Amino acid sequence: NPSDGTSACYAQAVLQQLFQIASMLWTVVVARVVQMVWSKARTLEQIEGDYWKMHAVVWGGTVLLAIPAAASENYGETAGWCWISVRRREELGTAWRFLCFYIPLWFIAAYNLTVFWVVRSQVKQISANGSTALPRSVQTLARMVWYPVVLVICYIFGTINRIQNIFGPPSYEIVILHALFQSSQGIGNAIVYGTTPSVREALREMVYGPNTANQNMVEEEESNIENSALDRVELSLSETKH
Repeated sequence: NPSDGTSACYAQAVLQQLFQIASMLWTVVVARVVQMVWSKARTLEQIEGDYWKMHAVVWGGTVLLAIPAAASENYGETAGWCWISVRRREELGTAWRFLCFYIPLWFIAAYNLTVFWVVRSQVKQISANGSTALPRSVQTLARMVWYPVVLVICYIFGTINRIQNIFGPPSYEIVILHALFQSSQGIGNAIVYGTTPSVREALREMVYGPNTANQNMVEEEESNIENSALDRVELSLSETKH
């Protein structure tokens, strides 16, 4: 990592804070969109008009959570990379680590897990009540529960590391696990995304080519299945709400 006190170290620390917070806040946006679509409060077409609001909230929140450590000059070298340092103003550095990162992280994780687990549970319940295959849109919503799971797995050792730092010098083994798991979030998200039905189909077409002979028949059959399943989803949801 860059030397403490250098411009490179300061830039790395600020960028770490900015983009890690932004990545967490975007998972909240995904969870909120899923919640609205699943509850039929909004359609995707209606939500598209609010993209600018989502960017304003995410990037505005990101900047706000990056300012305190900058104001108190707590960006600097940590064990392994540059981030919010405790070498200068130790109490403030520790406070900013938790108030501006780890506490928001676990509130976000709790909200995301709650939303996605409720959706996934309802999908399982609906699927168990009938034999018709669920539409891909519903399957995708259910599969998105794994995004917050990836978030939790990737940051659990980071949280343990920062708590341990309060009581003693960094542990080499925990720092290694922190770095390994935190840097795996992108890979984990890519795996979740790559296992969705539409992406798997696109990959199959890239490898084997489209089956043009049966394409229209398959599309018609899938359309009929999806319409039937959507009717069943709506019926089950209405029964659940009543």
